[in-house]
Amino acid sequence: MLFEKAIRRRQLLSSSQGHFEPDTEAYQEVPLMSLNPLEFLPNYLDEEKLWPQSIELLLKWLPEVIQEGQVRAQEIVSDQELEVCDFYAVGSSDKPEIAQAARYRAIRFLYADQAKFIQDETEQLVKGVTCGDWSIELPQDGVFYRKLFSHQVPGLIRQYRKGLGEGEWMVTAPKTGVEKKNRVPLLCYGAHIPTKSKVGEIEQIYASLSTTGQKTLVKIYKESKLASLGISPVQGGFYNGWTYEFIDLHAKGTDLPTDIRSGKILFTLKRDEGFRSYISADFKETGQGKQRLRVSFIPQELKE
Repeated sequence: MLFEKAIRRRQLLSSSQGHFEPDTEAYQEVPLMSLNPLEFLPNYLDEEKLWPQSIELLLKWLPEVIQEGQVRAQEIVSDQELEVCDFYAVGSSDKPEIAQAARYRAIRFLYADQAKFIQDETEQLVKGVTCGDWSIELPQDGVFYRKLFSHQVPGLIRQYRKGLGEGEWMVTAPKTGVEKKNRVPLLCYGAHIPTKSKVGEIEQIYASLSTTGQKTLVKIYKESKLASLGISPVQGGFYNGWTYEFIDLHAKGTDLPTDIRSGKILFTLKRDEGFRSYISADFKETGQGKQRLRVSFIPQELKE
């Protein structure tokens, strides 16, 4: 604007002196830059087209079993030592049918050799890891993701109970050794994975120590059942005259569907010398009892 005013002033001054010489060079309409953004961002836009908008992988999941005989438990009632039990043996539990399906410490997700590449509303279904110029980079151990569930490590778990009369008890919790009246210390047990279960049905199991005759008893609790009684990790709760407390650290984690939808599973897609990270965004069950999931992945930067 100031430059144009200076030119016009120069023209007026020349005119007042009896002659006028237009400055054609100053008024030549040559744009300083194009207004078309495609001329300035060709590499960026072309780069986006080189990668799929989303990828769907077929993953199989396999549970990891907790071995029996490595964790023992004992309750000592009013200074009387009860018989030691195998913490993870079905016969030690008050709910054998639940205990049978709850002795799992983790779930591993592996590639089931099928992928769907989605780009510009077109889909390409392939077997293996290659689709055109794209190649899925598999983890060295083949495991895309390992979901851990809280459980007990090998050793002996002891709990002390002393009668105070009138139905009240002083309980010394395992591990912490803290004494409290009328409380139920809850221990992490493992993942409950019934036969033909879906991912959304898998849940954390907890346990407490009690007594049956002269033997130590392992009482089993589903997380969903505790929640229905108003008892939740890590806060605990009060029910039927007893205070329920979770004594294991990190007793509460996110569930499996939340892990998948929040991007916990990821992999790298390679093309020529470049690569891009894809993270999980959603999933579909493939059928009851098949232990297969179709997991949708999107570029990692879209989640950020």
